[in-house]
This record gives sequence, C-alpha cells and structure tokens, in this order.
Amino acid sequence: MTLQKKAWRRIRSRRKRKLLHGGSMTQEQHKKYHLKSASYYIQRRSRANPAQLEKHTIIVPQSFSFIDNANETTQFLRKLKKLLCKNVPKNLSIDHSGVKKIDLAASFHFDKLITDYCHKWRLRGIHVQTNGRLPQNKEINNFLLSFGLLEKLHIKNDFPSQIADQSCLDMFVIFKENGSRLEEFKKSQATSGLVDFFNKSFNENNLQLTEDGASKLLETFGEIVDNAEAHCGPFNQNGKWHCLGCYSKNTRECSFAIINEGCTIYENLQASDNDSREAIRKIFKTISSKRDLFNLSICQFSEEPIFNIMALQQGISSRRTNQGNRRSTCGYGMMTVLDFINSVRSEKKEALVSVVSGKSQIYVDYRYPIVKKRAKRGNSEITLLYFNKKNELDEPPDSDCAILLDGKYPGLAFSGRFTIDESYLRRRLQGD
Repeated sequence: MTLQKKAWRRIRSRRKRKLLHGGSMTQEQHKKYHLKSASYYIQRRSRANPAQLEKHTIIVPQSFSFIDNANETTQFLRKLKKLLCKNVPKNLSIDHSGVKKIDLAASFHFDKLITDYCHKWRLRGIHVQTNGRLPQNKEINNFLLSFGLLEKLHIKNDFPSQIADQSCLDMFVIFKENGSRLEEFKKSQATSGLVDFFNKSFNENNLQLTEDGASKLLETFGEIVDNAEAHCGPFNQNGKWHCLGCYSKNTRECSFAIINEGCTIYENLQASDNDSREAIRKIFKTISSKRDLFNLSICQFSEEPIFNIMALQQGISSRRTNQGNRRSTCGYGMMTVLDFINSVRSEKKEALVSVVSGKSQIYVDYRYPIVKKRAKRGNSEITLLYFNKKNELDEPPDSDCAILLDGKYPGLAFSGRFTIDESYLRRRLQGD
C-alpha cells in the first residue's frame, strides 16, 4: 500500500469519527473520501452493540412541577427538547433521585419527550437504552410506575417494598385522553371522562357528585377543552390537546391537567377577532400608572401576565364567532373549575391551581376570595378572582400570583391539585 493511500485512509477515518460525533462536512468531502451519512455509521455501530452509544445523564429538578416551580420546569423541558433534537442518538440515564415534587403536566411533557426520542431512533433501527435512579420518596415511585415515565417505558415493578408498593397500580384513579381538531368525537370523550374521574375520586371517599354538579362540570370542561382546541394554532395546523387526571388513594390528593400545544392565551387575545384586546390593554396601562417605586411588580412592565389574569375572569375575554356573536374565550370554564375546587377543597390542606401560558404563570392559592357580581350589561352573574388585597382588577396583582417566566411555554397548561377531606365535606353538607 502506497504512502498516499495510507494517508487517504487515515484522513477518511478522522472524517468518519467527526461525523459520528455530530460534525458536518461538505458534499465534496463526502465524495472525496467515499463517506455516507452520519446516521448510516451510527446505525451500523449501534445495531452491533447499543451499549457503544454515548450516554447522556438527565437530572430531573427537585421540584418538577408546573404548579410549584413553573420557571425552572419550563426551562428544563426547553433545554431537554433542544438536546434531544440533535441528530446523534445517545443512551439516556435519567436521574430522579433528587425529586421531591412532581405533577401531572411536568411528568406528561417529560415522558413524551423521552418516549418520542426513543421511538424516533427505533424507527431508524437504533435501540436507545435507558436507565436511571429513583427518588427516595415512595409515593413518587408509585406515581412513576402507575402514571409517569416508568409506566410509559413499561418498566416492571420488581422493586423492594421499601422502594415501591407491589400494588401501586391499584392505589391510583387515573384518567388520560388526548385529541385534535381532526378528532371531534374526542372532545365529548374527554369531558365526560374528566367528570367521571372526579366522581370516582369522590366515590373513594364515600361521596358523589350531584346530578346538577356533574352536569355543570360537563359543560365547564367542554368549554375548556373547546378552548384548548381553539388555541392549538392556525386552523390549517392539527394542534393537539391532552386531558389528565390522577387521584391518590393513599394521600387523597386529586390532580388534573388540561394541556394544549400551540397558541398562548396572550397570542389568542391579540387576534383581530377578539373584542377584549383594547379593554385589557387599558387595564394594563392603569396598573402600570400605579407603580410603587419601593415594591415594583414585574407585571407592571409586561402586559402578558395581565392579559392572562383577565382571560381567567368570567365575561371579560371574548371573541366574535362566524355568526358575529360574542363568545367567552376561556374565563367561564376556568373560573367555574376554580369555584368548584374552592367548594370541595380541604380546610386544612392547600389547594393550588396554575395557569402557565407563554411567558407567564398565574398562581391561585385561594388567599383571595372568588367573588360573584352582577354584570354591567344584562342581568347575568359573573365570577371574578382578584389577585391583590384591594380586590380590584385595575390594581397590580401580587408578585407571587402573576409570575413572568424566563422563557416561553408554547401553549397552555391548566393544572391543579386539592385534597378531598370526607369528614370536612360531610360537615359542610350537614351545615347546608
């Protein structure tokens, strides 16, 4: 073999290694050194031995929750999505060991990113290996095996009893449904399924929704799912929505999440067919004019959190339909759910609801009462929730109720949790 041939092969080997590590090359170099695409070499190597793939360690945040820690959670998911979009497969080591809190919305997004990544490479003939570390919290492990990532990856429950309960699947009432604009029938399935989920959760506490209550919730969730579908981006896109529910029989905590992928509340309110845009903008200008130099709220410099707060209020945000009628965008459904949780939540344990959309989170901890008022137009009753001590919509909200996020969440995540206290509810029913 000539020296020139040896040099050519040496350079070709270097170029191949560069491709394997995610590098790029010109078309001329590919031809000169008879090289194929990076995925071709990766597939050949990984088919022979998947363990040869590089490993990436993913450390899940301690508080992985859209309710309790929306800013860090959305940042983590955004970085993870960017990492998994790279065209180089890697084995994944998922570290849950530090997790102390996890909620439905965060778990759903994380599980979807991981399973979609594994599926993408499986279609190319590459088996991505996954392993990891579990949290020290037994309740979280039970959740992961019943609802979360371990259930998605079909991990068998062969863990010792101090790690997870063998009967963990029987310890939860679980509901999952998803749909899109192309699946109109899924909306009715989702709304009736959510009402049934809440009813089953109350059944576990020897309680049951009344017929009127179930009917009202059915209408409410129908409104929310309808809006989730409407917020899924332009009508030429097939945006998706997801409805989730999980009740723990052990802690009696009931959690739910309604998620849509697509437009944010703020983007939707900016639409030309929305009647409320200018009215809300005037409220924002009024709030901005009331700046307290010693207690500045970030919401006084960004209008998106104010728009999201106003979208929650019943009867404020509306759009024109094709027939020219005004239609509530999301205030009716969300505010009715907030009112429902307020009526059934435990007296001693916290009830929390979060609305994450775009660059803001609206955090509801029921420190301020839900108020019912007569509408200025007509004789109808509307429901409002103020986020300040003065109980005024045109006053700045508390800084920990309207939170500006560091990055954008593309869509809407409406989630919450509350504890069902049978004895407290029975006392209330007897009092009524």
